[in-house]
Amino acid sequence: MGRRKPSAAFSLFSFQDIVTSVTAILILVMILLTVELVTRRRQQATSNPDVTRRQLEATVSRLEALVSQTRDAVAARRAQRPHLTPEAAEGELARMLADLNAARRRLAETERTRNAVSHLLATAETRAAASAADAERLAALQRQMEADKAESDRLETDNRKEKERQEKRRREIADTPRSGTELVFNPPADSDRRAWLVELSADGATAVLLGGDRIERLGHDVHTGVAATDWIGALTADGDYCLLLVRPSAPKHLGRLLERRLGDAGIRFGIDLIGEDQTVRDGSRPAPKTM
Repeated sequence: MGRRKPSAAFSLFSFQDIVTSVTAILILVMILLTVELVTRRRQQATSNPDVTRRQLEATVSRLEALVSQTRDAVAARRAQRPHLTPEAAEGELARMLADLNAARRRLAETERTRNAVSHLLATAETRAAASAADAERLAALQRQMEADKAESDRLETDNRKEKERQEKRRREIADTPRSGTELVFNPPADSDRRAWLVELSADGATAVLLGGDRIERLGHDVHTGVAATDWIGALTADGDYCLLLVRPSAPKHLGRLLERRLGDAGIRFGIDLIGEDQTVRDGSRPAPKTM
């Protein structure tokens, strides 16, 4: 095995030299002060020997006390100075360096944590602002939904009342005794609009042009049926109007769908309830036309 290279010894002699030098400087200063005082006292002794002797004795006592205090202070400092071996001093230095590096790492980690917390705080504030905007939009939607629900309830109430009125009218027509079973319709002479009679019964919807030969079989499905779509598409808001003749056997949804389609197209129309056994005739034609 090779010999281990000795490491550099850790020495405290430099500190001892500094202490010794400082002590020597203090002693030299005291000696210089003593010489200065002795010189001054000697000059004063020429004029008043008694006073000079007493002052010299007092000065000597103070200097002796100061020297004793200085000697005691130097001894106390030497006693307080730790006596460490080079190995122990190197271990203590390594421990202090490790503590310093650990403190630096904790400081860097604390700085990173502070930056992360600042970023999270900014993100949270942004999300809070977005949540407040979303809450405001949600409140507006809720208010709109409440208004729509109120409007829907009103329309439902109106529809229910209209159904009740039509049902009441059907019952009145069914219960009313009639002298004849034929209904004659004549188009107004001073009108430039074309008049259509639309009969609604169990057989479906049939449209007849007053004063003409056109008969349109619309069938039961006037919502998506091709015949109903073509017929309504050929009507104009300024040139046509319709009279819906509803028999008791007509499906309830048929009249509502036809009313909606005519309303969407802007065609004016009216509604009348007729009996099941009543015959509708075009009064402008010499020969009766049965629907």
